[in-house]
Amino acid sequence: MREQANSAQPGEQGDGEAASGVKAAAVRAQLARILASPSFDASERNRRFLEHVVEETLAGRGERIKAYGVALEVFARDDSFDAQSDPIVRIEASRLRRSLERYYLLAGQDDPVRIEIPKGGYMAAFKTTDADAAHTAAPAPSAEAPAAAAQRPQTERTLTVLAFCLVLIFAGLAGGWALATYWPGRTAAGSGAAGRGPVLLAVPFEDDGSQVQGDVRQSATLVHGFSREVVAGLARFGGLSVFDAETAGRSLGEADMQRLAALLDADFLLTGGVSVSDDRFAVTASLIDSASGRHIWSGHFDGDVTAASIIAVRDQLAGRVVQELAQPYGVLFGEQLREQEGKPPEALTSYECVLRFHRYWRELDRDGYSPVRQCLERTIVADPDYAQALAALALLLADGYRLGYDPDGAGGGTLPRALALARRAVELAPADSQGYVALQLVYWLMNDVERSLAAGERGLALNPNDTELLAELGRRYCLRGMFDIGVPMIDEAFARNPILPGHYRIGPFLARYAAGDYPAALIEAKRIGIPDTVFGHIALAMAHAKLGNTSEAAAAVDRILAIDPAYGDHVRLDLAKRALHPELIETVVDGLRLAGLAVAAMPSPSSY
Repeated sequence: MREQANSAQPGEQGDGEAASGVKAAAVRAQLARILASPSFDASERNRRFLEHVVEETLAGRGERIKAYGVALEVFARDDSFDAQSDPIVRIEASRLRRSLERYYLLAGQDDPVRIEIPKGGYMAAFKTTDADAAHTAAPAPSAEAPAAAAQRPQTERTLTVLAFCLVLIFAGLAGGWALATYWPGRTAAGSGAAGRGPVLLAVPFEDDGSQVQGDVRQSATLVHGFSREVVAGLARFGGLSVFDAETAGRSLGEADMQRLAALLDADFLLTGGVSVSDDRFAVTASLIDSASGRHIWSGHFDGDVTAASIIAVRDQLAGRVVQELAQPYGVLFGEQLREQEGKPPEALTSYECVLRFHRYWRELDRDGYSPVRQCLERTIVADPDYAQALAALALLLADGYRLGYDPDGAGGGTLPRALALARRAVELAPADSQGYVALQLVYWLMNDVERSLAAGERGLALNPNDTELLAELGRRYCLRGMFDIGVPMIDEAFARNPILPGHYRIGPFLARYAAGDYPAALIEAKRIGIPDTVFGHIALAMAHAKLGNTSEAAAAVDRILAIDPAYGDHVRLDLAKRALHPELIETVVDGLRLAGLAVAAMPSPSSY
């Protein structure tokens, strides 16, 4: 195919013929064709970006398109925008170029006009294709040169085959290749870790010599099913865009996978192997940085099986791989957090603001509250449909009320906004459990216990691998005195994810204390942490007092009063706004009195 190309030059008329020889009307028709195509996977703002640069170029202003103008016109930045500290335009331009490349690889191969944005600037370039030349029959090789025709360079043949395979992958043709892609999260999120989270390409797990009852086909089915369960589990986490290069009995080589990862703009590759026998199911998995080839993580998982349990064990092990990688505070979280350490808050991307929130959420750090909130407030202005940022901000507003970090929200005035944000997060990403974490907490603080528990149960049903939501829901049950339900949930959450925040141990602490097992209660109290809030210190004061450790109990009371000097005056009201069961409120009050805290007389029941 022969192409005729040139960038439109300054001074062109919007309705005439560009310097490239391409009619403006033809360019606009091609723009409309791209924007209407399902194969064009750009985010909404990158679609606006494309429209902007095309129209500016057609109007003869292409050479004047700069990052500053794009940031104001397309990305809603204000006039304080600095391209050096905020790389959003450069990052999104790179993604837009990739989206255009994918479109022309998949759906636009025969389009009459190509629209490109050459690297080094933001001016559009327009190309036309010469269909007649493209369809002219190639002359037959002469009799004198049959060997030359037969000896076409191997690299050219390899690239041609690879391109054909990629087209088949994306087209999802039966009988050859199939690609299970999770485009909704990708499209809504943008791509890459600098946008709304990392992009992961899951390579099908290999069969490492499985043999089940002599049936090779059953072994292959189990391995195939394991790969699918891993991808399905990963895709339930809204902060992760997952692509699955699934095969039907065929595999790509390592170099081909690297090319596919580059085409998809993937940050990570997930690879591994499965070995299945009549009594054992074993899995190895590795996470690889696609840019450097560095192995970030590897894990081995196995389990005993019987003929009746083999599917259940397969799914259980797939869940363990998913939990290690994708859950909050997992491998991907830690890797991404390390990459953005040291960046000033004003330079953080949307996804990095969400990462900073999760770091804050581990310790409920008072000093970290305001910077994270400011970052998230900026994020939802620039990216109003980013569900995870909306959920994170809802949780922060709830913290401002329950922890006293926000004086303006002390009376619950921010809770209606938090509720609206949480509902919007669930509306935008109904399969992402993070919105349900926020919805559960906000309803709880509004003393709507029934809706809170229902939101938690709904989120957990959608994503049973989310151990944070499992622990959060378990804590809610414990606060209502339903220890037989709540404690096993929290114990299971920590068994599956030992690095969960310690503040979830409040539930088991209350259970042990209420049962009179004060040594066990003290162990749980020491695990709570969160030194900037009163709750860990309350637990320590109560347990030490019951064990006769008077000096330790007094020290814990001193820390409570250092945080809130008047805490004894409103302890009941403080616990009541957290929807603690009334009997548990009195249990805590009695324990604090025993530890030496001066507690005010009980207010009227209507007060709480």
